[in-house]
Amino acid sequence: MTTADTATADQVRNIPIFAGCSEEAIERIASRLRRVEVKADDVVFSPGDAGSDMYIVASGHLRAVSDVTSEKVVFAHLGPGEFFGETALITGDPRSAGVIASTDATLLGLNKADFDRIVEENPAISLAISRVLGERVSHGNVRRFENEAFTFVTLTAERDEITIGRLPENDVVIKDPQVAGVHARMRNVEGRWVIYDENTDTGTYVNHQRIKVAELKDGDEILIGTNKVFLDGFNVRGFSGRGGVGIDAVNLTKTVKGGRRILNQVSLSIYPGEFVAVVGGSGAGKTSLLHALNGFSPATSGSVLYNGVNIYENPLLFRSVLGYVPQDDIVHGELTVERTLHYAAKLRLPRDTTSQEISERIDGVLAATGLSDRRQVEVRRLSGGQRKRVSVALELLARPRAIYLDEPTSGLDPALEGRFMALFRQLAEDGTTVLMSTHVTQSLRMCDKIVWMAPGGYLVFYGSPAEALRHFRVQNFGDIYALLETPEDCQRWAATFLDSSAYRVNVGERLHSGPADGARPDVESETDIKQEREPLKDQRGTSWPRQLFWLTVRYAEVLRRDLANLSLLLFQAPAIGVALWILFGGSIFAPTAAEGGDALRAVMSLHVITAAAIFLGASNAAREITKEAAIYARERLVNLDIFPYVMSKVLVLSLLCFFQAAVLVGIFATRMDLPGSDWSLFLTLLAAIFLTELAGMCMGLLVSAVSANSDRAMAVVPVLLIPQLIFAGALVPLDRMLPPARALSQIMISKWALELTGSLSDLGDRFAAQFPPSLADPYRHEFDGASWAPWVVLAAFSIGMLAATMIAQKRKDVL
Repeated sequence: MTTADTATADQVRNIPIFAGCSEEAIERIASRLRRVEVKADDVVFSPGDAGSDMYIVASGHLRAVSDVTSEKVVFAHLGPGEFFGETALITGDPRSAGVIASTDATLLGLNKADFDRIVEENPAISLAISRVLGERVSHGNVRRFENEAFTFVTLTAERDEITIGRLPENDVVIKDPQVAGVHARMRNVEGRWVIYDENTDTGTYVNHQRIKVAELKDGDEILIGTNKVFLDGFNVRGFSGRGGVGIDAVNLTKTVKGGRRILNQVSLSIYPGEFVAVVGGSGAGKTSLLHALNGFSPATSGSVLYNGVNIYENPLLFRSVLGYVPQDDIVHGELTVERTLHYAAKLRLPRDTTSQEISERIDGVLAATGLSDRRQVEVRRLSGGQRKRVSVALELLARPRAIYLDEPTSGLDPALEGRFMALFRQLAEDGTTVLMSTHVTQSLRMCDKIVWMAPGGYLVFYGSPAEALRHFRVQNFGDIYALLETPEDCQRWAATFLDSSAYRVNVGERLHSGPADGARPDVESETDIKQEREPLKDQRGTSWPRQLFWLTVRYAEVLRRDLANLSLLLFQAPAIGVALWILFGGSIFAPTAAEGGDALRAVMSLHVITAAAIFLGASNAAREITKEAAIYARERLVNLDIFPYVMSKVLVLSLLCFFQAAVLVGIFATRMDLPGSDWSLFLTLLAAIFLTELAGMCMGLLVSAVSANSDRAMAVVPVLLIPQLIFAGALVPLDRMLPPARALSQIMISKWALELTGSLSDLGDRFAAQFPPSLADPYRHEFDGASWAPWVVLAAFSIGMLAATMIAQKRKDVL
């Protein structure tokens, strides 16, 4: 390691934390920075060294390690523009980690006195440093930056157990909303340290494997929520780099039906805490690239590495650290802003999160998104920009380390678009990696990097906004669109970018330097302590009973707040009941014709009431899943289980169906002189109509699950109802149907519902008493079957269609 002259102005000008300084300030700063040349594998400093200087990487790459000899833990990889050693410089503490050159590199050294003078002369630099570093963390009475390793606790023979969690009484306190109160325990078992997960929602990971119990070895990496800790000798140390996630994409290609490519060999490297805009015209592959990077719709080939770990191979490891705001709203319009966030917190945060903690998180994200004064307003009454901010606030509840935003500024006026960009800029400054697709160019200078996509899925540029203008040789970003109008232009610019310095610096060198957060390969346990890993299945964290409860409560509130729709649903049953009242006489169920009995009209009345029950159940449910497609897709990507989601619909809609069935049967029984006395048939008939309506509801849910939108789902309901009317056996008795029709009637809800209600009403005996055999027998035979069979078949119909609904929902999964 050799020290040369002072830095040049060009070197300083290209460092992000000095980008906002004037030319005069840059000259002064350059005079205070000394240039340090290091060779590959040179040690810049070791743990425990005196920390009198900080360093900025001008060129080359380095790695921060726990020990310069063994390198058993690689904390981070450092590239051009990044800096290190500032904690020791500010606090005067010894170095907490070592730094080794991975390649030949040029560093710019800065001592304490010069650092203080530069910050005093240029206050904006201190803000830039805070942005790059992200949030600070506290340990004891010493404040430390996040990109410095620190010791949580030292393991000793006298200490039998160490707890890790969110609450202050833990030995290792991690203030993160995704961490449980007591998340994990480390116990001394006969001189060996073993970690136990406390049945948490987000899980505990050791070397990228979710575990229940695992023995720890020196250098093992433990992931608690989104926070990494390491076993370093007898110390439990923390080191998380910046707050965001480093993302490396290598040769992403996505091919759709017909062989058309919508992504074409795209390679990127995004550092933690960067704000990156994905820009391009319609059909350029912006959304496809976002979906490939976040795993929502993986690429056909290529890989995406999060901190060096392949997200396609380890989707559950990163599910909780990602936020995603699609183009469609992912919130219920009927709920207030506060209630929307409340339910999201209940579904996403650990189950032991207190009401006070939830309230504080909601207050925080409302303040961050500028919605504090709109918290009691229903989402549907907000402007388009405010609704989008609610979606962003919802994602911020769990404090994601990377957030994806798909066209968040589309359709907004310039002033509101600028405020959105300022919000996203602030998220990046707080340490979150932010990726946003857009075709609006007026605020692109607020981004750290621009990904410019061209039709055909070509990457034609990746780099800083200033580099983009120089690369395309234009004055304004809008002029770039004109350069990419033909397929030939797109291919030519894609090839030009591969040969450019922008590609070499922003893609080639970054990918070559290795994972941004020091990920290390999985290490298998070689000890005799049984390591209990979670089964390799889709574990989404929050238990399904808890999800079922909160999804049911939320859905009930959504339905209750939609007064116009709820009033219509509640009005339908009384209206049909009144129609039955004026259509049929009260004596049609009498045993003989002399008493006014008319078995044919009785069959028709039961046919109407059972068909009405099927229609009511189906129409209640036909829109309820498809209208929430965007919400479901987002929540499913986080932690939503299919069973509680579908069952929450069933529970709430069942109450509505019971009300409708009770009204129908109540009016019907009031009008008709039913067999028996004292309304003895009422409860049994109510159960039959309720079961029939439940079957119709399950059919509606299945329609909703397979329909593209609400309008199409509602259009399908009448089409399904027509066969129920025709093949029930009321208009034409089963014995008079042709064989194909008779076979088809066996899969009709209406056939079994009519058979059940007719049997309960003794219609077989009434046909025999009122009509000659030639007319009576075809109908009488319909109502002489086993009394239990229709109950079983209707229940089986319901269960079968619910199972099909869940399968249809499962097929929508992308991970």
